[in-house]
Amino acid sequence: MKLLQDETGQAWRLESRMGGGGEGEVYRVAGRPDLCAKVYFQQPVPGSKTEKLRALRSLQPLLHGVAALPLGLLSEPRKSRGPVGVLMPYVGGHDIHQIYSPVARQKTVPGASLPFLIATAKNVAFIFGKLHGHGIVVGDVSEQNIRVLPDATARLIDCDSVQLDTGTAFHECGVGSLLWTPPELQGGPLPRRTANHDRFGLAQLIFLLLFGGRYPFSGTPEPGVLLDPGEAIARHAFAYDPQPPVRLLSAPNSALPFASYPGSIQTLFLRAFRHGSELPEARPAPGEWIEALENLQQQLARCPEAESHWYWSGLACCPWCALASRTGMDVFPSLSHRAKPIQMPVTLWGPDTFQIPVTALQPPAPAVLQQALVAPMLVHPRIHALLGKSAALRCLLEFWTSVSAHSELGTNKSEIRALEKQVKRMQQQFSKKLQALEAAAEEAYSGPALIQDLATEAEEEVRQQALQTFLEGHRIEDMVIRGLGQKRRGTLEDHGILTAADLEPDRLEDVPFLGPGLIGRLLAHRSALERGFWPRKDPGFTQRVEARVRVLVQERLLEAKARIYPVLAEADDLRKEYAARVIKAQATYEKLSVRQAVLRALV
Repeated sequence: MKLLQDETGQAWRLESRMGGGGEGEVYRVAGRPDLCAKVYFQQPVPGSKTEKLRALRSLQPLLHGVAALPLGLLSEPRKSRGPVGVLMPYVGGHDIHQIYSPVARQKTVPGASLPFLIATAKNVAFIFGKLHGHGIVVGDVSEQNIRVLPDATARLIDCDSVQLDTGTAFHECGVGSLLWTPPELQGGPLPRRTANHDRFGLAQLIFLLLFGGRYPFSGTPEPGVLLDPGEAIARHAFAYDPQPPVRLLSAPNSALPFASYPGSIQTLFLRAFRHGSELPEARPAPGEWIEALENLQQQLARCPEAESHWYWSGLACCPWCALASRTGMDVFPSLSHRAKPIQMPVTLWGPDTFQIPVTALQPPAPAVLQQALVAPMLVHPRIHALLGKSAALRCLLEFWTSVSAHSELGTNKSEIRALEKQVKRMQQQFSKKLQALEAAAEEAYSGPALIQDLATEAEEEVRQQALQTFLEGHRIEDMVIRGLGQKRRGTLEDHGILTAADLEPDRLEDVPFLGPGLIGRLLAHRSALERGFWPRKDPGFTQRVEARVRVLVQERLLEAKARIYPVLAEADDLRKEYAARVIKAQATYEKLSVRQAVLRALV
C-alpha cells in the first residue's frame, strides 16, 4: 500500500490497482470511493506536465460534471523531488464500448434500447461542446476515455493527456489512437489539434452508438482493394456512404442500413467522414449533433412485434427486426421474449403416428373342448338275439366291448386334457407377450412431454448450426479488440483463424506472439458474441426446429419398432402354434365322438 500526500500536506493511502496505460498506473484511494490516483512511471513529473495538471485543476470546478479533471498533485512524504502522481475523481459506470457493443451491453445495462443510446450520444456531444468552450481539445479520443453512467450521462476520464490552451500557455496532447485519428493526421506526426479533429472522433462514437457497434471504416472491400484501418480512414473509405467518389468498402450485409435514420442524421455523418471534412470547421459541431439527436428522439416509434425495438418513425417497418431475421442476432433482445420455450404442436407425435397392430394379435377364441362323457356301454339287442340264451357268451361280449371302449376313450380323453393344458399355458404366454408389447409401445410414446423434450433437443441443434454461421460472419479483419493490430490479424489469418468461429483456445495457443492477454480478449469476444446471439427473430427458425423435430420423431419410431417388432413376431408365432393345437384337439374330439357312436351302434 503506497502513501502519498497532496500539496496541502494531506496524506492519501493508495490501495488496489485499477489499471494502467502508457503513462502510469491508476489506484483506488483507501476510504474514499469517490477518488482515485494516477502514479506516473516517469518520476518526478516534468515541470511542463506539472504546469498542465495545475491548469486543468483550476478548471475542475467548471467542468466537474463532464470530466474527471485533476484535484491535486501527489508527492512522496518527506521527499522534495516533486510530484509523482495526481489525485482525480473516480467515475463509475462503464467504458462506452461496453455500451455500444450489443453483446457487452446485455451485461452492463441489460434492457437498454435505442432511446438510451441516443441519450448517451447527446451527452457525449455535450461533453465535447463544454470542453471546447473552455479551450480543451481531447486529442486522444478513444473508446476507453469515455465513461457512461446508468442514467446515460457521460464523463471524460484520463484527462491529463488532453490539449489545453489557457490563452497564456499552450499544453499539447502528444498521444493518439490509430482508429480514432482523423484522415488528415494519419501516418504523420501529431501537430497541434483542433476542435475539428475532435469532431471526427465524436462522429465515430455516435455512429457506433446508433449502428449497433459497427465501425464506420470497416466493411467488405471491393475486388482488388486491400486496406488496413488506418489506410481506410486516410482515404475517407466510409463504408456506408451511399454515393462515394470511389467505392472502396461496402457496408457488411449484417449491418444496419445507413438509411435507417433520417436524412439530417445521415448528412451529419457524411460531413464528418467524406472528403472535405478535413477543412477547418467542416465537421459537425457538438451542438448540431445534439439538435439532430433531439429531433430523432421525438420521431421514434415502438415496434409492434418486439417491445424492446425502437426505430425512426419514417420507416415502413422495424429495421432491427429485419436485421435480426437476416443475421440471427437481435441487437436489442427482449429478456421476456428469450425466456419463452418453443412450443411444438403435439400432432407431430401421437397414438395415430405410432401405429403398432396390437389388437391384431388377439388369439382366436378357445374352442369348446368338451370331454366325451361316454354312457354305459350296452350290447345291441340284435347281438343278444344272435347269442341266444347263452348268458356266458353275452356277459363275455359285454365285458370285452366295455373294456375296449373305455380303454380307447380314456386314451383320447387324456390326450384332450393334455392339449387343454398346453392351450391354457400358451394363452398365458401369449398374454405376457402382449403385455410386453404394450409396455414397449407405451415407452416409445410418452405424449406431449416427449414432444417438448424433442423440441428442446432440436432447438439446440438448429441454434448451434445458426450460431456457427453467425460466428463465421464476424471476420477477424472487422474486429476492434485492444492489442489486435494489422500484423497480428495477418498472423491469425496465416494460421487459418479468419472468423470468430475459429477463436478456440487450442487453435489460439498454437499462434505465436499472441500472449495470454490478447488470447483472453479474443476468447472473451467470442463468448460475448455467443451470449448475445439469439435467432428467435428469424421467422424461419421455428420452422427449421419443427422440421428437425419431425426427423427426430421418425428416428424414435424406428428405434421403437426395432424393439417392438421382435416381440410382435414371437407373439404371432405363438398365436399360430396355439391355433394348430386347438385344431388338433378338435380333430381328436371328433374322432372320439365317431368311435363312441360306432360302439353304441354295436351294442
